[in-house]
Amino acid sequence: MPDQKGRNRRSDFRQDDMLRMKEVVLSKDQFELELNRASPVSDKSSLQKRLAGNDAAVNPEVSKALELLDAKLNYVIEMNMLQQQSNQIEMEERLVNISATGMRFTTSEPCRKGDHLKITMSLPVSSPPIMLELLARVVYINEKNGRVQLGASFIFRSGKEEEALVGYIFKRQREMLRMKGRG
Repeated sequence: MPDQKGRNRRSDFRQDDMLRMKEVVLSKDQFELELNRASPVSDKSSLQKRLAGNDAAVNPEVSKALELLDAKLNYVIEMNMLQQQSNQIEMEERLVNISATGMRFTTSEPCRKGDHLKITMSLPVSSPPIMLELLARVVYINEKNGRVQLGASFIFRSGKEEEALVGYIFKRQREMLRMKGRG
C-alpha cells in the first residue's frame, strides 16, 4: 500500500502536455561546457523588474516618464529577440509527460541510457512564452513499433530553471482542475 501512495504522490506533480521542443545529444565535453555555462531562461518577470527608473533629473516627472518609456521599449525589444531565437530553433510540437525532475517523450535522436541532452522548450502558459534550455541525462529508453520513447532526468544549472518549470506545471494543473470543475 505505501508503494501505491508513493506512485500517486509522484503522479500529482506530472503533467501531460504538448510542448514545442528540441533535444540534442551532447558529447561529454559539450556537456561539461554547457554545465558550466550560465543558464539562459527567458524570464519576463526579471525583464519587467527593470521597467522602473531611478535617475534623478532637473524635472523628476519628465525623467521618470522617459525612463519608463525607455525600459518598456527595451523590454519589447528583448521579448522580440527571444521570440526570433525560438523561431530560429527548429522545434517541433510533441506530447510530453513532464515533472519538476524530468520528462518522457518520443524522439528520433539516436541515444543511449546515460547520454546527456540539451533540451530547448517553450512553456506556453505565459505571454510571451518562457523559453528554457535544460540539461538532462537519459535514464531509460523504450523502443516500441519503431518509435523511441525516452525518460530524461533534469540537471539544473540554476534555481531559475527549476522555478520556471515548477511554476509551469502548477499553472497547467490548475487549468486542468478548472476545466474539470466546469465540465
